Amino acid sequence: MAFVGNDFLPVEFCFVLKDNHMDALFNQYKKYLLEHQQFINIDGDIDWKNVSRLLKLARRFEANMISEMKNQKKSKQNHR
Repeated sequence: MAFVGNDFLPVEFCFVLKDNHMDALFNQYKKYLLEHQQFINIDGDIDWKNVSRLLKLARRFEANMISEMKNQKKSKQNHR
C-alpha cells in the first residue's frame, strides 16, 4: 500500500506508529489479499472499489483501537 502523498486519505488518529498499529493494519491487509486476491492496483490503474474495501478495513481497525484505548483508560482509572 504505497501512495504518493496522503492528502486524499481520511485522518486516522488511532494509527500510532510507536504502538505498531500500522504494522497490525498492514498484516490485516495482507490477510485480506491472501483471502480475496483483489489488489488496489490493477495494471497500473487504481481500482477504487478495492481502495474502498481497504479503507473499510482501516475503519474497522480504527474502531477496535478506539475501543481498546477506552478500555485501557478505564483500567488505569480503576487502578488509582
